[in-house]
Amino acid sequence: MQTSCTHNMVVRIGVKGSLQNARDKNDPVVELRVVGGSQNQSLDCDPAQSNLRTELQNGCTPTYGVNNGVACPESPTPSVLHCVPLQTGSSVGQLRQGLNDRVFRGSNTCSAAPNNWSSYPNLPSGDPRIVQLILTPFGTFQGSGNESLPVLGFATFYLTGWDGSPCQGQGDDPVSDKGDVVGHFIKYIDTLNPGSGSAPCDFSALGSCTAVMTR
Repeated sequence: MQTSCTHNMVVRIGVKGSLQNARDKNDPVVELRVVGGSQNQSLDCDPAQSNLRTELQNGCTPTYGVNNGVACPESPTPSVLHCVPLQTGSSVGQLRQGLNDRVFRGSNTCSAAPNNWSSYPNLPSGDPRIVQLILTPFGTFQGSGNESLPVLGFATFYLTGWDGSPCQGQGDDPVSDKGDVVGHFIKYIDTLNPGSGSAPCDFSALGSCTAVMTR
């Protein structure tokens, strides 16, 4: 005897992300909008530092790891963080000051840290324009107010221009608006951090990775 029943057909479509590592020095620049609005489109990665300027200048002291399903915000706070809060309020001046402090180390002349992108992939060791980014879900900055977001991964970005850089007009890529940052995602292999994983680096994927010794 036949009986009628209802079946659901589910179709999942995978869309490749538009962000990717630069293939060569001629790749188009990527524009990051860092400040503006009630959520200034940056992360408060270090609660021990008083503002965005000092976080940009000094980097983040806490250790972060990829969130594999932990609810945000985390409680109690673990030694390795898997969630990161948003930075609220517009901070255009702090963006300029923080990046200039980090890259030019107190100097206000372009010669202190010129744009070396024309040499990619042979960038100078210790180039201060190489910065690490925390990746969060798409659409993160469309809301308002304080939120805590899961860490999806990490990426390395080479700064080729930003609002307030002394190298604007002297080798940096131009920016279109206040608070903008431009540059390129690059594959960065961390050989100093011994790491804790055993998976090999995926050189074709967006993100940073740590070289791990194997035998």
